Amino acid sequence: MASRSVLKHWTPTGQGYAVEPQPSRHDRERAVRLLSEAREAADQLLAQARAEAQAILEAAEREREAAWEAMRQAALAEARREAQQQMAEEMERTFGRFRSLVERAIVREDELRRACYQELVRLAVKIAEVVIRREVRQDPEFLARLAAAALAQAPAGPISQILVHPDDLETMQRWLTYVWDGDQPALELATDPHVDRGSCVIGTPTGFIDARISTQLVEIERALLEVAEHA
Repeated sequence: MASRSVLKHWTPTGQGYAVEPQPSRHDRERAVRLLSEAREAADQLLAQARAEAQAILEAAEREREAAWEAMRQAALAEARREAQQQMAEEMERTFGRFRSLVERAIVREDELRRACYQELVRLAVKIAEVVIRREVRQDPEFLARLAAAALAQAPAGPISQILVHPDDLETMQRWLTYVWDGDQPALELATDPHVDRGSCVIGTPTGFIDARISTQLVEIERALLEVAEHA
């Protein structure tokens, strides 16, 4: 507070005298001191405010960095999950394609194996046919043995007809004469160009016994192919 001890002087005015206070030296020193203290307090407050503001900024920066790091880690984790999911899906697709290729390869291998086996069967039958037909040409008794085997398979009862190739007619006649020793039953011995050389077809009251070489080879081939199909 300013001191009440002031010097007064009179200043003449048109209406009277006004008294103006005059601060003392003590008042001036006190005012200067108060002003200095006020400035120091203001500086302290300003420094404190700046420190608090800096602390707030630093805390905000730390929170921002922490939030950014959390967002980055979350984004990385999500990216890893997506990458892992995409990788798993791609691997599944790749494995699916691989399984499909393997299955097709297995099927293809099985088809090739069956086809090769079938071709081998057909080739073996063709070779057998060539060998048999060569034997027919070289062995006059071949027809006799085949006819005997066919007669053995015939059902009990009379034989009504025997069909042979035209070139085998005389051979069959000699064989029948030898087999029945002059007591040949009544039957028809006929020729048919569709009957293989060295073969015969025997007619009975219940049907025909097809003893043609070509027929037997077809049956052999069919049986072997059925085995290949179920192997």
